[in-house]
Amino acid sequence: MEIRQVRYFLEVAAGGSFNQAAARLHLTQPAVSRQIKALEEDLGVVLLARGKRSVTLTPEGEIFYEEAQDLLAHIDRVVRRVQSNQSREVLRVGYAPSLVSDLLPKAIAHFKVLQRNVRVDLADMTPKEICERAAKGLIDVAIIPRGVESRLRGVELIEITRLDPVLVVPKGHRLARLSKIPPRILRNVPLYGLGRRDFPEYAPRLRAILKPYGVVPVLVSQTSDGTASLFAKMIADNGAAVLTEAVVDSLPASLVARPFRPALPPLVILAALFVSRPSLNAEGFARQLKEEAERRKKRRLAKPEVYSSMKRKEAERAS
Repeated sequence: MEIRQVRYFLEVAAGGSFNQAAARLHLTQPAVSRQIKALEEDLGVVLLARGKRSVTLTPEGEIFYEEAQDLLAHIDRVVRRVQSNQSREVLRVGYAPSLVSDLLPKAIAHFKVLQRNVRVDLADMTPKEICERAAKGLIDVAIIPRGVESRLRGVELIEITRLDPVLVVPKGHRLARLSKIPPRILRNVPLYGLGRRDFPEYAPRLRAILKPYGVVPVLVSQTSDGTASLFAKMIADNGAAVLTEAVVDSLPASLVARPFRPALPPLVILAALFVSRPSLNAEGFARQLKEEAERRKKRRLAKPEVYSSMKRKEAERAS
């Protein structure tokens, strides 16, 4: 459970509407809905009864609403007390969780050693949401896949890392039996993926990387609600999806990832810094993120098998 999820819940509950809450929070409705769903999954209860035009609190939601107000009031008092004796700059970072979520904790830790008085505010968003907030000046650093930078104005780009594509499938899928996936085997295989509304670069890139192998991807289902919703649909339908190695650590227990051989072209991840509002802290944070990506690469190269982490994760889930 995250504090921001509790704040989003209180906004929705107070107004009885996801759309109104999203407007007050300067977010999109799917982003708010996604975080509330994650909160409910963490708690193991349904907090909101969703209607066609409004939402209401469930009995569990009413209890949580009362307690959450006191909880956030206490947290706000603690934060004000801690910050009362010093002013802190805020660095706003927009990122897609499926790209760099595994790099962020250590990168932030290293950054804070160097910049103790800078608070890093993270916002997980789709590429479309990142572009919308960047246009309003609400982001200092945007972590994006290559191709999205064309929709941002006045940015300096720093390459953070390159992510190898992997095939993600349920354990019962026929392709899960393979340790490595020949790209040509995807010919006529129904694929699941990310939706055009919030991830417009996904399908064109998938077609481009599979074209040399004579494969025209058959996308039978696409979701714009992020990887959590995508995983749920894949599990329900026994579907396959081409994603990147960054999702390996966040896969549900019933899904596995397989590398491609020969390897498909990697997805380049960029940090976009805005030249109209230059910031040494933004540059420093991007540098720490890049260095952490390089450290991770060295750790993997030191192992006999780059994807040994995938096998280890599967063994841990099976035990």
